[in-house]
Amino acid sequence: MKSPQVVIGISCFYHDSAVAVFVDEQLVFAAHEERYTRIKGDSSFPHSALLAGISEVGVSLDDIHAFVFYEKPFKKLSRILENLYYAAPRGLKQFEFAIQELSSGKLDVKNLLAKEILVSESGHFNPLLPFDSLGEPSNKKIKTISEKIKFSSHHDSHAASSYFCSGLDRAHVLVLDAVGEEETGTFFEGSGRYLTKLEALHYPHSYGMVYSAVTHHLGFKVNSGEYKVMGLAPYGRPKFVSQLKNALLHDSGINFELNLRQFGYLDSLVITSRYFLNELAIPQRTQNEPLTQVHCDLAASIQKLLEDEVEALLEEFVDKYQPENLCLAGGVALNCVNNSLIAKKFAFTNIFVQPASGDAGGALGAALVYLNKVKDHKVSVDVFTPYLGSRYDDQEKTAVLCAKAKGLPYKHLGDEELIAYVSDKLASRNILGWFQGRSEFGPRSLGHRSILALPTKAETQIEINLKIKFRESFRPFAPICLEEYASDFFECVGDTRFMLFVSKTIGATPLENIDFGKLEQNLKLTHPNLPAITHVDGTARLQTINAIQNSKLHSVMSKVNEITGVPILVNTSFNVRGEPIVETPEDAFNCFVGTNLDCLVIGNIVVEKPEGYVVSAHSEMFDLD
Repeated sequence: MKSPQVVIGISCFYHDSAVAVFVDEQLVFAAHEERYTRIKGDSSFPHSALLAGISEVGVSLDDIHAFVFYEKPFKKLSRILENLYYAAPRGLKQFEFAIQELSSGKLDVKNLLAKEILVSESGHFNPLLPFDSLGEPSNKKIKTISEKIKFSSHHDSHAASSYFCSGLDRAHVLVLDAVGEEETGTFFEGSGRYLTKLEALHYPHSYGMVYSAVTHHLGFKVNSGEYKVMGLAPYGRPKFVSQLKNALLHDSGINFELNLRQFGYLDSLVITSRYFLNELAIPQRTQNEPLTQVHCDLAASIQKLLEDEVEALLEEFVDKYQPENLCLAGGVALNCVNNSLIAKKFAFTNIFVQPASGDAGGALGAALVYLNKVKDHKVSVDVFTPYLGSRYDDQEKTAVLCAKAKGLPYKHLGDEELIAYVSDKLASRNILGWFQGRSEFGPRSLGHRSILALPTKAETQIEINLKIKFRESFRPFAPICLEEYASDFFECVGDTRFMLFVSKTIGATPLENIDFGKLEQNLKLTHPNLPAITHVDGTARLQTINAIQNSKLHSVMSKVNEITGVPILVNTSFNVRGEPIVETPEDAFNCFVGTNLDCLVIGNIVVEKPEGYVVSAHSEMFDLD
């Protein structure tokens, strides 16, 4: 019997480490390391995700044909050294950091990756593990694994992750992020199994860096807080756009160039310099400092500047190459407001964004780059599903054990009973934790690791933010809508399967002169019937589902629609502020007992809190082991 050909893509060492596994050219697994380690944005080698992927397909390291790393480390090192030369005599801290990285073994990348892979297979994630304890001389094993390690470039990985998952046989791809090895923006042509790079923007000039710099100035964390800036923007007016452009940019479009005096990443470990936005006289906000109207206006301004600049760049590419279809990738492609403006502005026949379009998706793209090089035909994922993570066959048993350990009532329901029970709970305005099947790949919960609620009361948005997710009150929630009803409630834009485009909510009134301190009033004025999922600009980050994509949730929502006349639910990620989305049944139970969720559904097990239940401190983690 012929053994399967297994190719594994890996991204790590910057942020959002991940693994993607192909077996005989079929994508069978993809997951973020953070989901297992519970470290948000985890950048370490993805030991847990790799072990989970290997376990999912039931192979050993000997069965794996290739490990493909998502970027080329020596090319990245060359950029770092050139940057230090450019910045000299400044940049001592940068130099010291680079030397530490090199002395830690990252210069011999193949050897380092081989060791990390062997640690993953052992199940003991300890970098001090004596490799000779693995059963044979360590140098022999390391050499064997090293020979299987291949490399793709960072932007090639991004582009492949979108194009080869789009279902399109011909498309152009725009990649924008902070930086790969030394590219910050690229434009590709995809045709069949080939991706050809047509244009490139180069470090240190980066649209991603501009947005992240303002994210930092607003007191949010770079590489994870950018979506908060996007959510904050509609509360403000873009009154600083011209000042931002004059201060930060020297040129736009293909000739894009930054005013590097404003930025600190060339000669320090901080993204901004001491000169950053001095012209605006807006001091940097600390993380816990209250948000004010000027912060909202700055968020609105950087969002508008990004939109204007990407539009100008794309106009040049469209004039030059006349693309019919467009794929987007890189961290900037997670800006769903910008994606929607692109979809509305340009007459592309198709526009596609792969849901893990940030660095985690680089693992997926790296494997696809390799497969399309070594095969004589196109290898693609023509119908992409995000449900690619670990499965937990004992999830219901685990839910029962957790409930018993905490003395909470639970019940096991048949499929029809469960659908009736859950839909009645939702129609009665309960807020549910929903845990089903395999976890989602990408930063969004898309119906398998979700918090669900009816969207018809503004109080629901406030309660989920403040009493369940413990996060900033301004943050909007996304709707999940039955596909067959979507056009009745939304002016749909783009591909609505993955929450990567915003659509206007029909009947919404975008607010002007918003009182930032009166959230509930803002929401009620924006939409009288769907306030919990309509942002103050009258839009929503829409996800649609059908019975093929997610049959159980589709059945629940259909029943809710029969009861309430509303085929829409709030769908937000099943986690609290600062933590990754829940991965295991234990994670889900921890979140349930540590928040004000009314009910937890794991598979067909329902766990409730009795009247008068006192919520545990969220730090009191529950572990069956």
